[in-house]
Amino acid sequence: MTVDGLVRSYTLVRPLMPHPGQLVPLVVAIHGYTVDSTWMEKTTQFDELAKSAPFIVVYPQGLNNSWNAGSCCGDNHNADVAFIRELLDRLVADDQVNPNRVLVTGMSNGGMMAHRLACDLSDRILAIASVSGALTFMDRRQVLKGARAIGATALAALVPASVSAAQNDKVE
Repeated sequence: MTVDGLVRSYTLVRPLMPHPGQLVPLVVAIHGYTVDSTWMEKTTQFDELAKSAPFIVVYPQGLNNSWNAGSCCGDNHNADVAFIRELLDRLVADDQVNPNRVLVTGMSNGGMMAHRLACDLSDRILAIASVSGALTFMDRRQVLKGARAIGATALAALVPASVSAAQNDKVE
């Protein structure tokens, strides 16, 4: 797909759905700086989990293996938020994605991007999970600016949380 004049790519994993026509959650899994979407796919193993859950997972590819997530990484000034917004539009229109169940996770720079998406696409994203990805200073100012614009309830929705679990713990 082309966004802001640049060709953008992603890998979509859509397991066989037990109930055709049923809307299912979408997990957007965002790779970190210097690694790619293939690495994220292999590392998370969401493909296997999606077979039993069920959910659809998409692994977007950052330009030069980087995301425009604030003050880090790789001097990236690309329209990454627009890319994810258009990707969500496409997947909701073309697939069995429940638009109210879009979840974003990311590693490192991808986690930072998850935070940015939570701010910039808060009307489209139910929740995020960031692994080793900080909410940068520039992003905090953006959160506060957005919170003032849409009201105090935004602050309650953007409270940082940390969940640590062992390998086989089920988090619901």
